[in-house]
Amino acid sequence: MEMEDQSRELDPQSVQLAVLKIIADRSIERKKRREASELCLDDDLFEDLGADDLDQKELIISIEEILGIHVEETESKGIKKISDIVTLFQRSAQIKRNGKSVIQEQSKSV
Repeated sequence: MEMEDQSRELDPQSVQLAVLKIIADRSIERKKRREASELCLDDDLFEDLGADDLDQKELIISIEEILGIHVEETESKGIKKISDIVTLFQRSAQIKRNGKSVIQEQSKSV
């Protein structure tokens, strides 16, 4: 599924499905192999999926590249659950659809 520059078409459900597929694809390389249908939004990347800090960063980078959506590193800190990743990318996709950068959106809320 080619998704570069398609963030305008990424609704929240599409983002969630894409994130789950990417996580499942990456879990094949890990000890705790999981199919996308077996993943739960409440799954913890570290405890349930056996990821470490480096795995988390690589996962975020992979999702950014596949979805064509950049997130600031400061926003990805503290992510533990799949739901955290989904929410982060759903919000970033909406901001991109609206033609605003994540930084512009953050500065409005400060």
